[in-house]
Amino acid sequence: MITRRAGIVGLLLFICLLTCLRAAIGAQTAAQQGLRVEHYGLQVSFDPVAQTVSGVSALTLSWQSAGAGRISLDMADSLSAHSVELDGKPAAYVRRGAKLLVTLPPALPAGREHVLRVSYGGSPNPHYLHFHTLGSEPAIASYGLPFSAMGWWPTLDEPAFKAAGADVIITAPKGTTAVSNGTLIGTEPLSDGRRRFHWRERSPIYPDVISVAIGPYDIIDARYRSESGRRIPLHYYVYPADKARAEAEFAAVPDMLRSFESLFGPYPFAREKYGIVEVPYPSFREHQTAPSLGRDLILGNAEAWDLHEVGNVIAHDMAHQWFGNSLTPRRWSDVWLNEAFANYAVALWHERQGGEVAYRRFMHTLDTGPFPGSVYIAPDHPAGELLTYVTFNKGAWVLHMLRHVMGDRRFFAALHEYAQANAGGLVDTGTWRAVCEHAYGQSLGWFFAEWVYGEGRPALRTSWSAISRSDVFQSQVIIGQTQGGQVFTMPVDVGWTAAGRSGRQTVWLRQRRQEFTLTTPAPLSSVVVDPDHWLLRN
Repeated sequence: MITRRAGIVGLLLFICLLTCLRAAIGAQTAAQQGLRVEHYGLQVSFDPVAQTVSGVSALTLSWQSAGAGRISLDMADSLSAHSVELDGKPAAYVRRGAKLLVTLPPALPAGREHVLRVSYGGSPNPHYLHFHTLGSEPAIASYGLPFSAMGWWPTLDEPAFKAAGADVIITAPKGTTAVSNGTLIGTEPLSDGRRRFHWRERSPIYPDVISVAIGPYDIIDARYRSESGRRIPLHYYVYPADKARAEAEFAAVPDMLRSFESLFGPYPFAREKYGIVEVPYPSFREHQTAPSLGRDLILGNAEAWDLHEVGNVIAHDMAHQWFGNSLTPRRWSDVWLNEAFANYAVALWHERQGGEVAYRRFMHTLDTGPFPGSVYIAPDHPAGELLTYVTFNKGAWVLHMLRHVMGDRRFFAALHEYAQANAGGLVDTGTWRAVCEHAYGQSLGWFFAEWVYGEGRPALRTSWSAISRSDVFQSQVIIGQTQGGQVFTMPVDVGWTAAGRSGRQTVWLRQRRQEFTLTTPAPLSSVVVDPDHWLLRN
């Protein structure tokens, strides 16, 4: 059962852990040598009665060096390829499980673009494309990442295969509207009452955040004007019965955008839209320019959510437009760069709205357990380890602690620089560390070794005793780390009181038993280690 304590990620984690397609993160390497995807073109139509999909997936490819041999596409077992063409000519292919192996000419010229087209159809993986009905109307929606695009269209399902853009053309059942990424280029009525919707994404995008949502939508249009004066269209696609509730829930979106732009820089997809798309499944996803939000969340009646938490979900997926969609990890091992940053952005939103108290209250809700394992997920680990409370919540605490180590000025300068210098590109943990070290002015290798690549958390025990009483009062303070495993190196604030007076001193923990002298104006009466709870500790 998912309880309210599960917070912002509970239901999402539950579904992800049930439905991961891959046995291990490293099941497919991200580099079919020298291969680049320049563009994704997808034409799809759905049969809501048979719950099937048919269409054409067109990948515009190039190779950095001559010669290709064979390319391996990802496609769910329940889908079938009807034909494969390269540059308009038939290409030989074989099917091996969830792989579609296409034979290519032996010497494709380097740097030239080639179009690989796969005509396909079948039953989408039900975990990654959902068929529902609202009354008598169909409601269809994709549900993404990781390794989810392959569940409903053949592609190269790795974040490293990020293309410069995409076109998604969706044939929607009669009486419905189809929503996808980017800008709506046009609609075309068909003779049988269906309509064809052409969406174009002009910014870099990877397969898992390409989305489709079909339903009897009402559209709520709004505008956001950034501090630079740029007007960004806001489009919310909601079911008619939920429109009034959605308008109230989404009223905070402009203020969230303004807050995040001040922290991370301009919204990455300003020339397209920021949208929210209501979907029938009870969760949420950060699809590029069109994040999905489950109907139960808007209604506020699901067990795992309350009205306050709906705002957290909206802020989380909005932050993903920077961290995950604009800045995309090269490999899923670095997925914390998506989820931890999005979770921490929610904490920063609370801080902007309610100050330090609200910020610390939200961070407290993210301290959800012992957090076994490391924030970085090694490539040979099971895919089920990708999206856990370690990734989301411990990862957010890692950023919280890094802020304390670096100081606000340097930390927020690094956060802004990281988001802007790598906009539209691929990143890894080393990218983030390098930006932080540049802002900090010294190595942070010790911090990343302990908190990103290491495991566990410190358990602290404190004792003190007076050692002198002359003109000043001195006490010996001992902080012991009682946890098993690694010893943590960290700056820790120590607060004290003495005869009604108080003070604070920062101590670097470097050993399992750390001793230091505390000087006070009167006999020491109390010592509190880490009074503001900057450290993830027991």
